Amino acid sequence: MKKLLVMLLAAIMVMSLFSITAMAEPAGEAAEEEIKQADPKDIGDYLWELSTDMSDEDFYKYSQRNYKFVQSLEPMVDADTFHALYVASVHAKQKKDGYKEEFMTAQENLILTQSVADGVYFLWDADNMPCLDGEEFTEEELDEGVLDSYGFIPLLIKCLLEDPTQAKGNIIVVSGGGMTNRSNSGEAYPAIEVFNNLGYNVFVLQRRIRPYSDEDIFMDMQRSIRMVRYYAEKEGWGGQDMIADCGWSGGAATVMGPVNNLYGDLNPTKYCSTYVPDEIDAVNSDTDVTMPIYGGHLDEDCENPNIPAMYMCAGSEDETGAADHIQEVYNRLVELGIPARIDIFEGAGHGFGVGQEGALKGTEECALWPGYADEFMMANKGHSTGAAPAELPEADTAQVPEAIAEDAAPAEEGTDGDIPADYTQVKVFDGTYGFGDAEITAYTNDDQTAFYLTWEAFDENQILEGTVEDGIVDVTYDLTGFMTGDAQLIWDDAVASAQEWVAR
Repeated sequence: MKKLLVMLLAAIMVMSLFSITAMAEPAGEAAEEEIKQADPKDIGDYLWELSTDMSDEDFYKYSQRNYKFVQSLEPMVDADTFHALYVASVHAKQKKDGYKEEFMTAQENLILTQSVADGVYFLWDADNMPCLDGEEFTEEELDEGVLDSYGFIPLLIKCLLEDPTQAKGNIIVVSGGGMTNRSNSGEAYPAIEVFNNLGYNVFVLQRRIRPYSDEDIFMDMQRSIRMVRYYAEKEGWGGQDMIADCGWSGGAATVMGPVNNLYGDLNPTKYCSTYVPDEIDAVNSDTDVTMPIYGGHLDEDCENPNIPAMYMCAGSEDETGAADHIQEVYNRLVELGIPARIDIFEGAGHGFGVGQEGALKGTEECALWPGYADEFMMANKGHSTGAAPAELPEADTAQVPEAIAEDAAPAEEGTDGDIPADYTQVKVFDGTYGFGDAEITAYTNDDQTAFYLTWEAFDENQILEGTVEDGIVDVTYDLTGFMTGDAQLIWDDAVASAQEWVAR
């Protein structure tokens, strides 16, 4: 009897299991919808575990690490859910009532277009990430980073064509911001759509930044080239004869790092004696084309026997002197017989990205350079293999017509007199944001459909200008190119601040 009862209970459990399985696997469109909704995927596997039982100090530390990691994946994250996490991260810094629950909810509600496992290549194993010999950092030092924190591993975000086998090339894009920041919103992120539309698979490199050394950053760049070449062959992508990289300003210095120091079959062991090379390190790290945009240099004593073909451009009014610097590189390449093209855009300054609307200090002609670069790349397929270019572009500096108009921006920043008269109201208030504490001076028009925000951060004057519709901001000018992501929260605080708007 006892045996019969046990068998009966077992049968009931099996039947229940089949019933649950059937409920969990709806058919047809419902099944596809269920899979899609479940596909924000595995991001939780990459985040530090949080709990409302944590001390304020621990919760803040681990929540900020999580936010910074998600921030490095921004092109893969739904904009609304990303903004909610950003706001929650700032509220955690402020220790606002209920901030723990708010952050955990925002983290749980994140929506990704693809899983981390599918959309990201981590450059290094956590226990085998090369650093310059003698370089050591504490957790606290790494947590103080502007964008990254302890545990961050440099990564490539895959932005492949719908059919990557049809790509005519593969481009790694790396933003500037010197070696202390990554100005992704104005450079690498807009470049994804531009180069995808031109027929290229695109990979966004989230390189290390300070406190890491230049050598660490160059090792990240070299590794990304090797990974793209390795996986292009492994996955059968198109454009294997056009492996290119493109960097802006500090990103230009980054893409030139391997050209000058880590080319061909050289390995990170050059800088890190404890690093253990793997099969990817056996892949050639030369590009077919390298594109340093408003920055970069070629070392006088560079011994690279296979310097890539280069496309370069800059603005004639670039205050960093980038136009002169890339002209020197161009002249050197011509002397060496290496294919090169240079475009100097009259009237443009530093930071025009891919020439997108609203780009910092750009001109209309700046939007032409990705097309020029496309032509140049197609003429130099297979350059890193020593193949002759299909059609060598003329070795001549390409000057473009005088600019029609510079992007609207104050002639002299930081004084009330320079701010357009349309901004009829002003208020000053204190706030805490991802970049730290700041005293914000906010200007707006009569119906609060436009804003002008200014403050000091990172020892620089910051200016954001834009429009507001139904409470949502659209940034049209970002002085340094780093603050666009903070605009919505700053404007929300300006509206909510107890300080009164006063007439100018």
